[in-house]
Amino acid sequence: MSLLTMNHLFSLSRALLVSSLCLLAGTSPTLAQTPSVNYTLPRAGRVSLAVYDAQGRKVRTLLAGGKQAFAWDGVDRIGNPMPVGSYEWRLLLNDGLEADYVAVVGQTPTNAVEPRVWTVGSHQGPSSVVVGAGGTIYHGSRNSEGPPVLIKLGSENGPVLWTRGWQSKGPVDMVELGTQLFVLGWNAELQRVDAATGRDEGNPLDVLWPGDKRPGCDDAVSSYGMKLGVDGKNLLVAYREHGVLRWLGAKSGTVLREVAVPQPRAVVEGDAGAVFVLSGAELVSVAADGAISKVLGGGALTAPVTFDFDRTRREFFVVKGGADHRVRRFALDGKSLGDFGRLGGRADGAYVATDFCDVSHLRCDGAGGFYAVESDHLRCIVHMNAVGAVVKEWLGGSPFFP
Repeated sequence: MSLLTMNHLFSLSRALLVSSLCLLAGTSPTLAQTPSVNYTLPRAGRVSLAVYDAQGRKVRTLLAGGKQAFAWDGVDRIGNPMPVGSYEWRLLLNDGLEADYVAVVGQTPTNAVEPRVWTVGSHQGPSSVVVGAGGTIYHGSRNSEGPPVLIKLGSENGPVLWTRGWQSKGPVDMVELGTQLFVLGWNAELQRVDAATGRDEGNPLDVLWPGDKRPGCDDAVSSYGMKLGVDGKNLLVAYREHGVLRWLGAKSGTVLREVAVPQPRAVVEGDAGAVFVLSGAELVSVAADGAISKVLGGGALTAPVTFDFDRTRREFFVVKGGADHRVRRFALDGKSLGDFGRLGGRADGAYVATDFCDVSHLRCDGAGGFYAVESDHLRCIVHMNAVGAVVKEWLGGSPFFP
């Protein structure tokens, strides 16, 4: 933005105070003379012009627009006559100011005015993220009033392909399998969605374990004991509290088989029909025939919360819970490849985007980076690249009740 200022000194005589017909003058005005402020702009632009007294105090703004001649009647901004003395007018010319929408404190809404900004949830923050086919991105939230609980983006920079409201059944987990998105709602119902259009395909399936109490939308994220996964062909549901991994038919929802796995916290696709499962404090592989083998354990994992497997780079990313709050990268052979974030989590004070606090969900980006979801604290989704730099952040809503 370029600026140009013009200053001009003039005197205000007693005659001017007597008659408002006598306005601005370079010398002593008379009633027959009505001088004006005249200026010539070197270029088109936006201007504002005001009168200042000898002490540099603004007496009155005469205009804020594009006129090229104006007059002052000798009174201030509230109509009081000004005393005899020296005054000057000052003009500011600029190219105009451009406002760039950043955020609303506490909530970054989706709206028609700012279609570049997307987020999910208001009652609750984001709960899950999925990297879909063709570089698409899904964001999910358990509950909302206004903003959607589910958004599909063509890429992380848009456009928005579709959104869903579903206030009563926002997702706690999601997976994409073929042309379908499977959404596990907070109410333990599984909804099949056409990934291209966002429309429901059939009625939801009740996958609540028999005899269990149905969860509530305001329950703590850590209290949800079910997670979704795929093996390339079928859908899987992990029941943490019951130590069971179930394979479901993608179209029918019929239970195809199940395998006992202690405390399955998360499940992701492996190779040749196998899946990797975060089982308690160990990472195991469950083969297509049900055989289980340890991949990581023996103290390598610190209170693990969730994980994902980068099938392109053959690396694991594990969220460390407890007082750690970091994300650790492992090679397929179990070798540690380093940590992301600050030991002990995000500290008070200045915000550090590369630190975490209670990451509840994580998905790899296929290029050595990952998307991390913080559901309850900052309520954000952050995309971090392979070297630990932030690529993009989405900030969700603040708590509905303070």
